[in-house]
Amino acid sequence: MDWDTFREERRRAGRPFVVAHRGARLLEPENTLRAFLLALVQGADALETDLRFTADDQLILFHDPTLERTTEGAGVVRDHTLAQIKALRTRHPAGHLATDRVPTLAELIAATGGQTPLLLELKDPLFLQPGYAHILIDTLAQGGVLRRSALAAMSCCWAQRQSPSYR
Repeated sequence: MDWDTFREERRRAGRPFVVAHRGARLLEPENTLRAFLLALVQGADALETDLRFTADDQLILFHDPTLERTTEGAGVVRDHTLAQIKALRTRHPAGHLATDRVPTLAELIAATGGQTPLLLELKDPLFLQPGYAHILIDTLAQGGVLRRSALAAMSCCWAQRQSPSYR
């Protein structure tokens, strides 16, 4: 299903359009492939996730600006490379460490076969820069999900753009 047909599909099905916020995050580590795939099994129509850039400009699925709450790591996400973040275990909602790793956007697209609508929250102010916006668009295009993706931006990112110190 793509965003052009979701209203018609929901009307036909007679039920609300269900978006899994960070996947099945109360049962599995949030923003992990296992959480997203479980959400789909449970009946989610679309997946919401948060996007941030690593130090080597890779797009990962990560909500917080720092690693502590959802992984065994510490520090700012942007200060770590993809390889460093991939080496970290994620934290299960119950608090123990899980075997799941932080996925990339490309990995989520591959895991869903590019067939699931995505609601992507842009957590990183870098998305305001054309080069970083192109990384996102290129990833979505390569995965064949441009028409299945909607973007949501944090208001602080847009407010920061108006700041004279933002460049």
